[in-house]
Amino acid sequence: MATMSIEVLCVGAKKLTLLEAHGAGIDVSHPPKSDRDPALWQDRMTELGGLLIHIFDESRLGHHHRWAYDIVDESDWEMFRFKPLVWKDIKGILVTAIEASPMRHIEFYSDAQWSNEPVVHADIGLGSFIDMHDEVGINMNCAFPINSM
Repeated sequence: MATMSIEVLCVGAKKLTLLEAHGAGIDVSHPPKSDRDPALWQDRMTELGGLLIHIFDESRLGHHHRWAYDIVDESDWEMFRFKPLVWKDIKGILVTAIEASPMRHIEFYSDAQWSNEPVVHADIGLGSFIDMHDEVGINMNCAFPINSM
């Protein structure tokens, strides 16, 4: 089975009070250290700095490997959407992360084994990111710089 991780970098932040996400495990690391090894986005995370939010299957809480299987619906290991109950809370976490960033900037990362080639997308507003998720889904192996617009 392929593995997938989902992480959000709260750029420039050193601490963050997170909301809970029903059905998902949430953890943080500072300095940012991806759950993947090797990680597609670790160099980018290290360069930007801040606090990394790990979003993973609640059943994996406390395990060394925190994958995101049960919290997403995937399509041919190319696109995914968060499951509705989880997505409601993830949107709140994204807002909280933007507010905690001194730059009002976060980066959303997905890292999936045996999937799309990695792509760093252009800056996008949070509302547009949410609309994209809801309308078409999010590409796997992507980095999305997200601002508060």
